[in-house]
Amino acid sequence: MSARRSGSIDDQAAEWLGALDGGPSDAQRADFERWLLADRRHADAFARLERCSQSLDRLAGLQPERTVARARPGWRRPALALAAAAALAVGTFFGWRGPAPRDFATVAVAAAGAARTVPLPDGSEIVLNTGSEVAVVYGPDARSVDLVRGEAHFKVAPDARRPFTVRIGGVAVRAVGTAFNLRRRADAVEVLVTHGRVDVQESRDGRSLLGGAAAATDTPPVLVAGQLMVVTGIAATAAARPVPTPPETVAAPEMERRLAWRERRLELGPTPLEQLVAEFNRTSPHRLVIADPAIAQLSVGGAFRIGDAETLVQLLETNFDLAAERRGNEIRLRRATPAPARPAEPRN
Repeated sequence: MSARRSGSIDDQAAEWLGALDGGPSDAQRADFERWLLADRRHADAFARLERCSQSLDRLAGLQPERTVARARPGWRRPALALAAAAALAVGTFFGWRGPAPRDFATVAVAAAGAARTVPLPDGSEIVLNTGSEVAVVYGPDARSVDLVRGEAHFKVAPDARRPFTVRIGGVAVRAVGTAFNLRRRADAVEVLVTHGRVDVQESRDGRSLLGGAAAATDTPPVLVAGQLMVVTGIAATAAARPVPTPPETVAAPEMERRLAWRERRLELGPTPLEQLVAEFNRTSPHRLVIADPAIAQLSVGGAFRIGDAETLVQLLETNFDLAAERRGNEIRLRRATPAPARPAEPRN
C-alpha cells in the first residue's frame, strides 16, 4: 500500500488502521512510518482512531451480537476502518480527545527574517526566533529536543512520566510543565525561566549546574520564574565541563525586552552600535555593515520591528548623526559628512 494517499487526514489514518490490522508487510510498515513522520497531524489522527477502535472492541465484547468481528473476513478491515472513523466523528462532536501519540519526531527551522511556531502533539509549543533550528524526538519515557542553533521559547505541557529535556551541547534544561527561553550563542547558552521552574544539568552525567543552592535541604536546586542563568563552555568534550554563572533575577521590563522577539519586536537599551548591528543582522534578511570603525562603540538604542531596516536606518540617521549607503541587500553605516562651510562674505 503506497504512502501517497488522497482524501482527508482522518480518511488516510482510517486506511492505515485497517491495513495494519491485517498484518502489514515490511514495505507497508516502512510506508506507514514515512506517512506518520510526514506531518504531525498524521500521528495525532492515527492515535485518536486507534483509541476509538479499542473502545469499539470493548463495546463489542459487551454485546457479541453486534461485534464487527462477526462480519465475513473479507469485510473486517474496511468495516473496522469505517467504524473507527465513525467513532472519531462522534468523539469530535462531543469534544472528546484521545491521548497524544507517544512516539514523534520532527526537525523545525525558522528562516532568516521570520519566526515560527511549532505545536507539538502533547500540547507543548516551541516558538523559534528567526534563523533558529530544533530537532524533536518523543518516546514512551521522555520528550527530547536539541536546540541546534538560535533562540527558542518553550511552553511545556505537564507530563510527570515524560520529562521534557532540551539539550544545547553539553547542557540539558529539564522541565515537566513550565515555560522558558533559551538563546544559544557560539559557546554559551542563556536560560530564562518565564513560568514555573527548570533544572539545568550537564548532558552527559545529569549533574546539576545550579551548584550548592540546595545544600541545606533535600530539594534539588532549580531555576525559577524570573531568573536568568548563563552557561559557557557548552561544547561537549571530555576535557572540559560547562561553566555556569550564578542565577540572577530579571526585572519585568528587562524580561519583556528579552522576549520582545516573539512579537516581532527588537528592543535595545543603550548599546554599542556594533552590538546592535550584530543583533539586527541575526534577525533580518538585510545586512548592516559598519563602514567606519570609529562609530562601532557609539551608544545607541530604541525599539523597532524585526527586519524593518528602513525604520532603524532612519532612527540612526536622525538621532545619531549617521549616514547610510545602500548597496543591494547591504546597508553601510558611517558618520554623516558635515555640510561644507559657506565661504565668508567679503567685508566692505
